[in-house]
Amino acid sequence: MKRFGFGTLLVIALLVLGWVFFRSQQAELSEAQQEIVELFGNPDQFVLTYVPQQSSFGEGQLARQETWYFNQTKQKMTFLAGSLVDTAKIESDEEIVSSELLPWEFDLWTSIGDLEDLGGKGTLIDLEGFSGDGVETYSGGTWVAIFEDGYLTYLQTLELDEAATNKVIEEKKAEEEVTQTETAENEGQYYANSDLGFSVYYPDGWYLRSGVLSNYDTDYLFTGGEMPEKAAKCDFVGLASTEDMQLENGEMVWEKDAFSITKTQVIDHQTDNSLGYGDNVVFLLKQDNHSPVALVCFVLDESLTDQLIQSLKSFTFMN
Repeated sequence: MKRFGFGTLLVIALLVLGWVFFRSQQAELSEAQQEIVELFGNPDQFVLTYVPQQSSFGEGQLARQETWYFNQTKQKMTFLAGSLVDTAKIESDEEIVSSELLPWEFDLWTSIGDLEDLGGKGTLIDLEGFSGDGVETYSGGTWVAIFEDGYLTYLQTLELDEAATNKVIEEKKAEEEVTQTETAENEGQYYANSDLGFSVYYPDGWYLRSGVLSNYDTDYLFTGGEMPEKAAKCDFVGLASTEDMQLENGEMVWEKDAFSITKTQVIDHQTDNSLGYGDNVVFLLKQDNHSPVALVCFVLDESLTDQLIQSLKSFTFMN
């Protein structure tokens, strides 16, 4: 059977990025993952793999991809290089038995001996599509692992039979290209707010602190910075319902998978005793079965609107 060519990719990746870079990336939780663990606890099951990524050096870098499964909330969450790129509902009603293994216990350099020390003795098996020189596939009963040229390139803890295992791996192979495409929407810096229940990626060079998003340091008077000529300053506000704010109907600027972004403004926003809402630009973020969130922009230069909307497309509600 034809191999993935992970061995070749690994050599290129190691030459380009260096051993120290990879080693420092794999066993640590990212900020996004730490936030998920704080909200939901440790994942009950997981799938860990390394996928090839395009770069300025060509298709020579490998990115760590993890999918975490949570039994209580029936959710699965996918991370690429530590960034949360997808959240989906688990359709099966079957209980997900909690594994004793955790994804951050393993990395590219984990040996079969290390894995067996944590997960029990493994048996060398013949898995269709994963055989050949340098490729070894092991099953430990509650885990399946693939090593290529001695590197751990795939590990799943889902308790599946061989046919189901083949199906999962084939699905992961098909998802790799899709994941790389979707990641383009999630460029920038990651932010999660457990009080309001959302996460979002915001542009590099911008600031997002305590729910306040701006393209300049709001403490610039004390830090010696400057307010840019074209500025943006917006606050994320949680709403019990859309009736919490008197908003105009507005214009829906984006919709996908029951999630929508509507650009609107507050009705009668300024009174004699109040400065009101400034530029009065509001982005209403809604999704079924979630309380809406409004991004209220007191300052927003029109030239920054498209960039802001592109960032809001990465907005994700969290239970």
